Amino acid sequence: MGARIGRVALAFGALLLSVPAGASADQGCHTRVTGTTYVFSVRGSNGYKIDIESFRSGKVSLTAEKKHYFAEYTVRGRSDEIRLEADFGQLGSISVRPRHQRGALYPAELVRLQGRIEFHGEEGFTSISLRGTTGAMFHKVKRQCPPSSGTRGRASAAGNLSGTPKKRVTTLVGAAERTANRSVLLLLQSSQPPVIEEDGGGDFLLARVEERREGMKITRGDVFDLPLATVTASPLGANPFNVSVTAPSPFAGTASYSQASGAPATWTGDLAVSLPGVTNLPLTGPGFSAVACGDTEKTNLRETCEGEIEDLIEASLLFPLSF
Repeated sequence: MGARIGRVALAFGALLLSVPAGASADQGCHTRVTGTTYVFSVRGSNGYKIDIESFRSGKVSLTAEKKHYFAEYTVRGRSDEIRLEADFGQLGSISVRPRHQRGALYPAELVRLQGRIEFHGEEGFTSISLRGTTGAMFHKVKRQCPPSSGTRGRASAAGNLSGTPKKRVTTLVGAAERTANRSVLLLLQSSQPPVIEEDGGGDFLLARVEERREGMKITRGDVFDLPLATVTASPLGANPFNVSVTAPSPFAGTASYSQASGAPATWTGDLAVSLPGVTNLPLTGPGFSAVACGDTEKTNLRETCEGEIEDLIEASLLFPLSF
């Protein structure tokens, strides 16, 4: 459960290693293009980096990112060898065409994109207005060759919620609220002693909100290494089992979890977070469901609690747009 995967960096890394599709070691391979997508980054106002990416399914995403913050907007669009188009309603639109492309025999190429790139985030958190940029154009090429034995599998985006040594004291907390057009999720993993790992496998505090609006799916999020926050939990076997969470800016306030035997869990307090385009988003309240796991040597109890948190996460997700 780390920060959003750097798709743009990975894509440009692949671009640097790309060769013409017909120049593989096996000159007898037959190739054909099955689709074209785009990836490029521009600088928005207020220090935001804006990544734009299209997909063969027809969706186009725009992600504004700054430090730990991100806001992602996803809409239906057009992505082919001729153009990239996406309409973000009142927030802006993208309509660009590539110039000087070398042709679809190249799986990836840098191109000059000309046209209009407009985006103005809610509450003015960032803005762009461009008439061109440089980006990567990816032609999906199907090769009629023997499959490579070295193909890599894709890593799980969710990861392992616990992922800590058995003897480490670990607390997990999940809280979520969902309505017809919006969902809010908070997750944390706190360990004693703390776990800090650069690959995203350490302790963390995550807040995410998803919205449906004007044909868009908007996702905003914030992820911190948890040592910046304060988490206290009751000792093993305590009844009730209590957890208290306090976090630094952009979080504010405190949240408290309490679970007594035979009674429903409670999740109260005034914990809130400010994300790009939304200020003081409540992370507690009567509409929230919450689950917390204390450290236990009883593996079956731990697995049951982790399963409940995974169910909470799944239930909080808005169904994606039908692209």
